[in-house]
Amino acid sequence: MEQIPKTWRRIQLSKATHCILLVGLLCLLVPSNLRAAITLQTPSTDVVIVIEPLSFNTADASLLIPICDVSLVAKHPGFGRVYIEHTPLSGPMELVMYQLISENGLDFERSEPFLYYVRGPLYEEVPIGRLWARLIQPFKGEAQQYSSTLRLNLVLEK
Repeated sequence: MEQIPKTWRRIQLSKATHCILLVGLLCLLVPSNLRAAITLQTPSTDVVIVIEPLSFNTADASLLIPICDVSLVAKHPGFGRVYIEHTPLSGPMELVMYQLISENGLDFERSEPFLYYVRGPLYEEVPIGRLWARLIQPFKGEAQQYSSTLRLNLVLEK
């Protein structure tokens, strides 16, 4: 009867040894696979937003004022969206609200984005167009005393 417990211990020791070796091998193999699975690779994306300010005649009493011409120079395969937001025109004594409009008919007030598509790895110029400010009321002072901030948010898709 003493032979059974010794054999039993040998079997258990053998199973434990195999189990430890198997777990050790798995530990050596798994981290390299995990590192490869979580490696972050960024695509070769290059987008430049080009803004060309426009001058306007301050003596013109129009409520439609040209702001700037906007275009993208992009190098990435796929498409993207550009959202444009703005702050009111602020002057020394007042705020003048305006509606931001595009010559292409985009309505930035409703967060409508400008959509574009780039074909491949070469730089392409994508014109967004001229942006205009449609004033709610005319300026009370000099037009050069007023300022506003435009924010362009670029969202790249693949």
